[in-house]
Amino acid sequence: MVFGRSKKPIVNGLRNDEQVLWNDKGRNKIGFLKSQKIIMLVTNKRAMYADEDSKNIISWCNLDEVTAVVSNRQTRSTTSGYGNNLNVTHNNSGNLEFIKNGERVLGFTNIDNPDELLDRIRAVTISNISTRDYVSPSRESLPKLQQSAPKASEDPLAILKMRFAKGEITKEQFEEMKSMLG
Repeated sequence: MVFGRSKKPIVNGLRNDEQVLWNDKGRNKIGFLKSQKIIMLVTNKRAMYADEDSKNIISWCNLDEVTAVVSNRQTRSTTSGYGNNLNVTHNNSGNLEFIKNGERVLGFTNIDNPDELLDRIRAVTISNISTRDYVSPSRESLPKLQQSAPKASEDPLAILKMRFAKGEITKEQFEEMKSMLG
């Protein structure tokens, strides 16, 4: 599982305004005994499957048109070491479903840390909605003092949400910084 940007395109057909938030490889069952190697991918705009060999997008949905939910949460514990040096590691996994009008339109099965990915998606979609629906007045209609006001892209909370969505900061750091902003 990868959070953040990649130097070369992970799949064909990404838009210029899309930034990769998460990707992982998996298998898509296409028959009784057949499966297809796929790339599961979430950008700041869409969730999608792509063929691993051709890198072509197979199926996708716009994040602002769906509701993302986690289902089938599981915790796996792994023990390593011996004697007094036992280490127990807990790994969370589950499914991430994308729902539109009550119907599942896309889903990622058995992925690691689905709640963390869901938090990133929510941070991005909230940021997209808050900036997308705002219509700014023309510059001529604003008083001179307001013309130096920061743009939406310079809004500290929007920047913080994007940093969290990209994986640059942890959830704890996000919450702490958000409370400091007020």
